[in-house]
Amino acid sequence: MSINIKNKEADRLVAEIKEATGKGASEIILELLRAERARLTASTRTETEEERIRRALDATREIQRLWRDSAVVDPRPIEEILAYDENGLPI
Repeated sequence: MSINIKNKEADRLVAEIKEATGKGASEIILELLRAERARLTASTRTETEEERIRRALDATREIQRLWRDSAVVDPRPIEEILAYDENGLPI
């Protein structure tokens, strides 16, 4: 199959890319077509709502596990950590 493109802008763009890369027109067009096909294939594979929810729940569970397994840095009760004197200044 042969492609004949009659578009001045397309000719100019291919010429610019050829000059910048040293590649032939066929190679340039083939790479562009492959990239476009990959983009289209990726965009047609969309995540279902159920998959999105499952992924979010898995991420939430991982955060909870990390929090639960983290070391206690200061064992004092929160009231003692956030203690203020009669003037409202930290103790």
